[in-house]
Formats: sequence, structure tokens, C-alpha cells
Amino acid sequence: MQPSPAPIAQSLPDALSTALHSTPFQALTAAVALLSLVLATISFVRTQLRGPRIRFVPADSLGLVRAPLGGLSAIHLMGTLINSGGAAGALIRLEAQVRDGAANEHRFLWRLFYRYRDGGNEFDKVSDPQAIPVKAGDAVPVFIELSPADGRIRFNWPAGDTRVEVLGWVNAADRLEKPQVTKVFRVSVDGLAAVTLREGGAVNLVVRVPVVEWRHPEQVTQDPLEMDRAG
Repeated sequence: MQPSPAPIAQSLPDALSTALHSTPFQALTAAVALLSLVLATISFVRTQLRGPRIRFVPADSLGLVRAPLGGLSAIHLMGTLINSGGAAGALIRLEAQVRDGAANEHRFLWRLFYRYRDGGNEFDKVSDPQAIPVKAGDAVPVFIELSPADGRIRFNWPAGDTRVEVLGWVNAADRLEKPQVTKVFRVSVDGLAAVTLREGGAVNLVVRVPVVEWRHPEQVTQDPLEMDRAG
């Protein structure tokens, strides 16, 4: 918790007086205390003046939603909003610019909040998009579905590393303002995930793909389809 400015202001003259009327050791101690007070004051003022500073930290995987007739119909963004600023902020809008393994660009828009059913492969809608308030110094987990901006299902989503850039607007009046939240990460879509997305099924199915930046060095990275062919 940051110290309030009033006690700090009252302590500065005391520290100066002690430094001027003391032994060298006491003066050094007082000088160190004075420096700490000055740094605390600077930190307090900077934190209070800079307003909300919200960033998005992704989970270790991204959900790719396969439509019943096959194809990618949406993505499930999991992660946490962290506000390291000195004031509360509200995430008003969220989008994602996605570049697939074949270097095709796709824009995804915030569609709804979701929650998973038991097992984690099927899900239910919780609500339509709405602002997410984040208090100063607080963290809020989010489960957001985004769908293609043009409304079209991607029937042949390719394998390969996929680049995801998350864009968020905080306390914004409209989309014309510059997004205050930006986060870029990559996910690995292997051959098995790409085949699963192309095949149809009875219901929407979530195919989880790992975030590359969170992947453990000892984690298996060889494509399961390539492993089957090699065997």
C-alpha cells in the first residue's frame, strides 16, 4: 500500500533537522531515511497521476471453436486483466488480429462471455459483452469468445504457428481512440488440431492449442500426425 503524502511531508523536515544536528553515523542514517521518503513520495505521485494501466496476460492455451459442420467459428480467449495504475479502469471493447499458419489475416470481435461445462470441451454462453471494471492494483480473470468480424466460418484453418494480437480499449468513448491494451502472443496449431477443426460433429467443440511463450522446454512439440506416420 502506498504511503499517504501528508505524513511524508511532515517527516521531511524532521529528517533534515536530524541530519544537521547529529553525529556522522546518525547523519548517514538520516540521509538514507530521507532518500527513502523522497523515493516513496515520487512513487506515490507517479502512481496517482498516471491513471489506470491495464494489461492482458494470456493463459497457457487458446480455445479454437469448431462449428458443428466443421470449420473455425470463434476463438476462446482466457487470461487475466491486471491494473497496475493508480485509478480504476473499465475495459470497454476487445478485439484480436490473428495471422494463421499460412500468413492469412483475420479480425475477431468480442461476442460473449462463456463458461465451460464439465470436461472442458463444451461451453455455455454467460452474457453478451459488457464493460469489465478493474480496480487499481486488482486482477480480474476473463473468459471471452471472439468471432470473425465478417461473420464467416473459416473452414480450412491451417496448421502452424498462429500470431494473436489482442487489442483493448479502456475508458474509451469509441473505437476511434487508440487501444490502451495490446498483447501479442503465438499459439501452436498442429496437424491434429487442424484436422479436428475441419471435421464436423454434433455440437460446438473447443480445440485447445498451447501458447508458445508458456510452453515448457520438455513439452512434446512434435506434431501427433507426424508421430503416427513415423511409427
